[in-house]
Amino acid sequence: MPAMLGLHPYFPDADRAELRARLPRVWRTDGDALPLEETATPPEWHFDPPRPLRSVSLDHCLSGWNGVAVLSWPERSVTLRAAHCSHLHVYAPAGRDFFCVEPQSAAAGALGRGDATVVSSGERFAIAVRFAPGAA
Repeated sequence: MPAMLGLHPYFPDADRAELRARLPRVWRTDGDALPLEETATPPEWHFDPPRPLRSVSLDHCLSGWNGVAVLSWPERSVTLRAAHCSHLHVYAPAGRDFFCVEPQSAAAGALGRGDATVVSSGERFAIAVRFAPGAA
């Protein structure tokens, strides 16, 4: 059975948040926001070094992720660590004060492209995501 897993957390206060993550590749999307083609991430979508989320309007799945992302606000931080997730979907809509940083095992549409993990009878497939809150 083909399988794809993800977690879709929502975060407030996008105007003051920064993201740090190594995201070398991106899935370009069609008009319906479905991934079509994987390419190198353009510089304006890099988050290594960290950059403010308000500086980019984004709704794309980025790939080649090492499973670590750090969200920082002036007074707090959250470190995400994900196992079996090589993709991170970043949804940061322009003019909105929220965002989503979503660990995934594959980009949306993986089932149709044949990119999903195949789980055989009796096997298990799981992801694990840890959120570690901290000081700024």
